[in-house]
Amino acid sequence: MRKMLLVSILLALFAMSTVAQQAKSVILLVGNGLGSVQLNLARSFAGGHLHIDELTHQGKMKTGSANSPVPDLAAAGTALATGRKTNNGLISMLPSGEKLQSIAQLMKGKGGKVGIITDGRVTQPLPAAFYAWSMSATDEAAIAEQAMGAKLDLLIGGGRNAFRPVIFGGKRQDSRDLLLTAQIDGFIVAQTRETLEKAQGKKLLGLLANDQLPFEIDRDPERLPSLADMTEKALDEFAQEPFFLLVSGSRMGDASMQNDPASMVMEILAFDRAVAVVLEYARTHPDVLVVITSTFEAGGLLDGKADIEYLKQVQKSVEQMDRELKWDFSNLWDLLSLDAGFEDLTVEEAQLLSTIDSTNAPYILSTLLNNRAGLVWTSQGPTGSSVPVFAYGPAAETIVKQQDNAGLGMALKQAIQ
Repeated sequence: MRKMLLVSILLALFAMSTVAQQAKSVILLVGNGLGSVQLNLARSFAGGHLHIDELTHQGKMKTGSANSPVPDLAAAGTALATGRKTNNGLISMLPSGEKLQSIAQLMKGKGGKVGIITDGRVTQPLPAAFYAWSMSATDEAAIAEQAMGAKLDLLIGGGRNAFRPVIFGGKRQDSRDLLLTAQIDGFIVAQTRETLEKAQGKKLLGLLANDQLPFEIDRDPERLPSLADMTEKALDEFAQEPFFLLVSGSRMGDASMQNDPASMVMEILAFDRAVAVVLEYARTHPDVLVVITSTFEAGGLLDGKADIEYLKQVQKSVEQMDRELKWDFSNLWDLLSLDAGFEDLTVEEAQLLSTIDSTNAPYILSTLLNNRAGLVWTSQGPTGSSVPVFAYGPAAETIVKQQDNAGLGMALKQAIQ
């Protein structure tokens, strides 16, 4: 009798702990290319504190794919979305052709809402892993078609070109205008900040740029919303309903792979402001699980003492400065002095600039900025380094104990089952 009572008590305790681990909704924030060193640099830039630090449950995870210790965006996104590893280049599919179920699709099957936000293209591999299947991560026109059939409730970001045919200024080789298709299917379609802010309806498609959104350092706030603005819009739309929301800080990965230090820091700070919006929401909704992590570390940034005051003088991304360079480089000094904090040149800097041409200008510019900032990068792509994980809410402790991206993805799915 006592044994049966003990078993009953243990089963009850197990049931209570299981219920405690369940989440009504999940908000996943993913910083593309975000590593611990990048995060520390942004923290120093911000004066020693980030909103992300307010998540007390913290850990680290490995990011390798099924066929490489260094993942690409497709394989990393698949692991986070589905809880399964696949080969680089595949989106939510195994090499055998088997389709994998994502947490977004699981939430939709349970009657919840699904939203995806990115400052990159909505058809890039990370967001696509949550709503599409593809054996070719570069076929964004086909991925855009799947987006329209995925029963998403909200999709906001860049990448309008994949939805519009060439005759309407897009890049689709067929004649299909998926923006028109979206309107027929009941989506409110927004292409500007103003129309996005005013948009009200059960389904929202916001395509705010033909390609990716500009780097935060270059963004015109009058024209384009920030990642935090888009996040706030999504949370307003979802209200109290069960939902899954992906917030993808895509462009910080581009900045890291371009070894552009100021742009990278500004991207992380923009991402951190979206974290602040999410935390404010989660603190009044205790059944919401918030998870923050990365696809992979990018750029191989080495830890060291950076010249923060110099970085604060940089006003444009390397990408934008390169775009503005005249063919004969006659405005090069204007860009360096007005937008990159240069007052003079050392002999070494002058020698480096003497080698600039149209093919190596981004490299030369980023090298100048990094030398001034005292930063050293070891790569211009993804690396196999572990990345940070942060969690808040139901199942947070379980989430941060996961050893790799597939384990984390599976734990996310289990948290809402």
